[in-house]
Amino acid sequence: MTEVVRAVGCWDEQLTVLSDWELWIRLALAGRAAAVTEPMAAYVQHDGVSSRASWAEVQAQTEYIAHKHSGAFARHRAVPDRATFRWYAAWLQDRSGARGAAARGYVLAAQYYLRQGNRRSALDSLTDARDVLLGKHRTLTGQRTTFDPAWLKAYA
Repeated sequence: MTEVVRAVGCWDEQLTVLSDWELWIRLALAGRAAAVTEPMAAYVQHDGVSSRASWAEVQAQTEYIAHKHSGAFARHRAVPDRATFRWYAAWLQDRSGARGAAARGYVLAAQYYLRQGNRRSALDSLTDARDVLLGKHRTLTGQRTTFDPAWLKAYA
């Protein structure tokens, strides 16, 4: 994996919010993915992380990525999922404590999902809007936020 990351280049320094997503695109274009049973990386969420991004930032970076990889998107008949990026911006605002902005973002994401015909994700986004107003937080996988780093101890 290290060799592939070096070959495709590390972070795009023009991206402050979506740099990891853009790196995953380049990795996917470099070759086939493989499933392994051992954890290869960790992503830790905790209250001390304050990743606050506005929708304008996420939108601008989404458009930058869409332009940068337009050839690859066309070859693979893919388009950036702007509804999910909208949801992600709301989730970042939720994590940083901006509950009102997060709720508005989740509602806007629901509208984007409805335009795509994705009623399930629209309903989930509206549920997220309700939950953030009630003070409940969710992880990127939609589960309640819990942190049990027991598996990380084996790699310490």
